[in-house]
Amino acid sequence: MIIENLQVAEPSQLEMVWDIFTRAVVQMNSIGINQWDELYPDKAILLEDIQKQQLYIFSVDDQPAACAVLNEEQSEEYREVQWQYTNGRIAVIHRVCVDPRLQNRGIAKKLLVQVEELFKRQGYTSVRLDAFSQNPYSNRLYHGAGYVARGEIFFRKGKFYCYEKLL
Repeated sequence: MIIENLQVAEPSQLEMVWDIFTRAVVQMNSIGINQWDELYPDKAILLEDIQKQQLYIFSVDDQPAACAVLNEEQSEEYREVQWQYTNGRIAVIHRVCVDPRLQNRGIAKKLLVQVEELFKRQGYTSVRLDAFSQNPYSNRLYHGAGYVARGEIFFRKGKFYCYEKLL
């Protein structure tokens, strides 16, 4: 029996979270996805996410498998996007990261299901996120999970697609 669990990260888990992100950056760079680097996300950003109790760890059979930041914070660039769902509480997903040692097992998809259930319980009506245009894996994941592309924005690394989903 596989046990899946989504929990708020504790400050004592910072090094473990940092290791997952570090491995992910190395993996992405090795396949030509230059989405993250030494500037973003850095350990200070992840620590702040943990201190705000916004960084969640998704575990499979008590093994940390993925992380995501969940809150209501939208980048200024989101104002330029033609969102369909503007009423109700809007949740935002940031920094989804699957441990490369556990990739290709459907973990990101399972994480999204758990996150969406959490958001529903918390009274959110829709969810937004952005994905690096040059990351075909994340874009395929969000399309397959029912997220709809609503526009494009630009950050330091280039073009990002903005997605939303009605919960």
